[in-house]
Amino acid sequence: MKVGDIVKLKKEHHLSEIFDVNCIVYEKKNSQKYVIKTMTGELKWTWVYESEIDMISDIRNQKLEKLGL
Repeated sequence: MKVGDIVKLKKEHHLSEIFDVNCIVYEKKNSQKYVIKTMTGELKWTWVYESEIDMISDIRNQKLEKLGL
């Protein structure tokens, strides 16, 4: 994962209702910790661990795989 990647908080994350939109990785704090910001123009941001987020590209690939594409 790198700065600029589009991500979404996993549903089980305690902030997933507040951050229910796609987010962008804004800053890398260390090897597992990132700052993410919403992509809606709102000034929402938080820090998360890599294990707490899903890459949008991975979600897309899983959906395509289920469809057999």
